[in-house]
Amino acid sequence: MAGVLATVADPSPAGELNAVRKTVDKVADIATDASKAANKADFVVTPDGTSVPTSQSVMREGFDNAGFDNRPATQTSEPGQIHTVPTQNGAVDVRTMEGSAHHPRRAVFTEAGTNNPVRVGGEKFRNNEPRRVRREESHLRQNN
Repeated sequence: MAGVLATVADPSPAGELNAVRKTVDKVADIATDASKAANKADFVVTPDGTSVPTSQSVMREGFDNAGFDNRPATQTSEPGQIHTVPTQNGAVDVRTMEGSAHHPRRAVFTEAGTNNPVRVGGEKFRNNEPRRVRREESHLRQNN
């Protein structure tokens, strides 16, 4: 494809190289724009199609409006709330934490009544999945 672009613009090897550079620059710009957009997304969608708001206030308001049980998070000194949410994978406790100097604002997903992490949509982890993966896929960074 770069050869086609280079041939139209300049048939020399230097012209071909310039066309490739321009294409790479365009791809880099698109990737940067996509990354910026992802950081501003209003929600994320899990592989099973569950839509989860990235806004903590929107998430909490939705849970409250749906009538899901809610209680204060007391396991740490960081303020937060726990909502018990039904999912196709069973009940999940969603702990929305307001953040601190050491942690960002986030939602943490666990099996209801336990500290066993689950994926954002409620799917359980296999026994052999590394701790790093469990943490990454059970925590959702949030904004206000």
